[in-house]
Amino acid sequence: MPTSAMNPHSRLVENATAAVDAYLLRVLPNRPPEAQAEDHSSVETLHCLFSDLLHFCDHHGLDFDAALGWARTSYADDLAMEQTFTNGDEVQPRHSATWRGIVVDVHTTDQGQVLHTVRIPGERDRRLIPVEALETEAPFGPIETRNSPVLTAQEAEGHLEELSLLIRRTEHEGRLPAQPLYADQRKLVDALADWSRSSPASILQLLGSQIAAALDEERLQTPEATKLASTAFPNDIASGLADPRSTESESQGSGSSAPDGRPRSR
Repeated sequence: MPTSAMNPHSRLVENATAAVDAYLLRVLPNRPPEAQAEDHSSVETLHCLFSDLLHFCDHHGLDFDAALGWARTSYADDLAMEQTFTNGDEVQPRHSATWRGIVVDVHTTDQGQVLHTVRIPGERDRRLIPVEALETEAPFGPIETRNSPVLTAQEAEGHLEELSLLIRRTEHEGRLPAQPLYADQRKLVDALADWSRSSPASILQLLGSQIAAALDEERLQTPEATKLASTAFPNDIASGLADPRSTESESQGSGSSAPDGRPRSR
């Protein structure tokens, strides 16, 4: 990598160059200038240097492999400082992939540190993460649904909210939603939970609050059409994952009926 003002690691390259120059001067003190330039960029030079460093570590009781592994980690951290993500990118922690999330904001502090706000499906609070602590995650999808494949976690969240709204509107009108709606809902919940390292329960709990807010907003415009739907959320969101047809006998036994006399789905 050439040393230049455009290279953010110029100082580190210069440090290594000084070390290699000193090594060459030590082992090949009488080489002509043109040969020194060739030696400077030779893989053989690094081979000799690393070989001598192995002997150096043996002599002083040092673990060369551990030192090299540590150096690789530092090098990766340096490179990570150069990366950046944009809104909608799917990321995870670099050193411990305990969660996966979606970048929703990027900003730089007064000290020049680049911070990313990350939303994790199923978590109410967002996380503020330095760019060097993140790495790109494998794509979320595709997840096949009745209409089209869902490719990203952000698409899955949006599609899941639309499905849940449609299911609740249909149910509270006294009609049974189409079975494929429930199948898609369950599929997206499970996919988001598996991808984010969250759980279906936490996905549903947060979804319930979002649906309740959406229905409340609709109620301001059409009060009678959404009044019943909004009062049921978020407490009954989990029950929407089961196709009412499979539990019809249970619903009939409970004695709960929709306004038109048919069993109410739960």
